[in-house]
Amino acid sequence: MNTKGKPEVAVAEFKIPCDSPCIIESKSFKLYLNSFNQTQFSGLDDVKNTLLKDLSFVAGAEVGVDLRSLSDSNLLVDLTYDALCLDELDIDVDAYHPDASLLKADA
Repeated sequence: MNTKGKPEVAVAEFKIPCDSPCIIESKSFKLYLNSFNQTQFSGLDDVKNTLLKDLSFVAGAEVGVDLRSLSDSNLLVDLTYDALCLDELDIDVDAYHPDASLLKADA
């Protein structure tokens, strides 16, 4: 999430040396990445530095991390069509769970 609480999406590429003394098992890696849910970062560089430090420590070797915003990556989303990417909206977010008080019906 950014500092305003808005979740943001990025494309990541990780390079772990084959001669590192330890491997990072895929399920543990997934759980590690999911542990950042509800965590605020000041930007992609902040996320990248955290990942570099943690993963290099666990692998016992220098790990490479490349992070790109969706608008800087064509790996997952084709942004050439005429649409508005919600990730680019500058909004504040403070509610992350369903809230019945936000629902109402017009009679």
